[in-house]
Amino acid sequence: MEGACRDLVKDRMERTGARWTLDGAEAVRRLRALWTHGDFEEYWTFHLDCEYERHHASRLDTVSQAGHAQSASRVPHLEIIK
Repeated sequence: MEGACRDLVKDRMERTGARWTLDGAEAVRRLRALWTHGDFEEYWTFHLDCEYERHHASRLDTVSQAGHAQSASRVPHLEIIK
C-alpha cells in the first residue's frame, strides 16, 4: 500500500510542465484527505471564517468604533434600500 501511494504521488508531481513545492503538494494531499473522509465542508466553513477574520474583521471593527452599529463578529449582509 505504501509503495502504491508513493508511486501515485510521484506520478502526479512529475507530470510534464507541473511545478510543485513540497508545501503545495502537502496542501493538496491534506485537502484530498479531507474530501475523501467527508470532512471537507466543515473544514471549508472553518477556513472561510478564518479568512473573514483575517481580512475584514479589523476593518469592520474600526468602522464600528466610528459610531456605526456594525458588529465585527457578524458577517455583514446586504439590505435593500428604496
